[in-house]
Amino acid sequence: MKNRISYFLIVFVMVIDSCSNRFMLSPDSFTKWVENEDNGMHTHCVIGKIRYDLQYKPVEYVCLIENRNNSGNSDFAKRKKELDGLQYYQLRISLDKSNADLMMNISSGDQDLYRRLSYLEFDFSNRIKLIEDGDSLPCALYHFQNYQGLAPYVDLVFAFRANPKDNKSARTLFVDDTIFGSGPLHFEFPSDVFQDTPQLNN
Repeated sequence: MKNRISYFLIVFVMVIDSCSNRFMLSPDSFTKWVENEDNGMHTHCVIGKIRYDLQYKPVEYVCLIENRNNSGNSDFAKRKKELDGLQYYQLRISLDKSNADLMMNISSGDQDLYRRLSYLEFDFSNRIKLIEDGDSLPCALYHFQNYQGLAPYVDLVFAFRANPKDNKSARTLFVDDTIFGSGPLHFEFPSDVFQDTPQLNN
């Protein structure tokens, strides 16, 4: 009887260990997992001729990108500590099925181009909010990456206060787009997206 109990305990520990290891990924694999649309942290939509690519960026992912997928140095740990407490997103806006310059394509002239760029830099953050657990969260951080014609798209990087009690709850990102004429946009992130996130194997 004692041997049978010991056997089942060993099997149980092995099963638990294998389940845990199944969700442990190397830095390179973790980065690819986050960027894979099949896993729910990267999504996109197309409205008319405009494409919106939204990437949820876990803190570990941000640190890996900044440290070139090296999670073993002191800079990674220091940066992670600095970023904790917020949740990060990146919205890339481009022309769908075209490599033409987005801003030049939608602008009617230089004056209209400068107006749109100024709006993206200073006012667009007020058009973005996150709905989580019934709360409407404004941007805590916002940055418009102006490539000045060197890239055909624009990148908006922003962050919201993280829920200190539950970081695995469902959330909806709301973007009221007036600059590109697409109207209100909703990006859904079900709770299982965050519950199934693998761990980073240092």
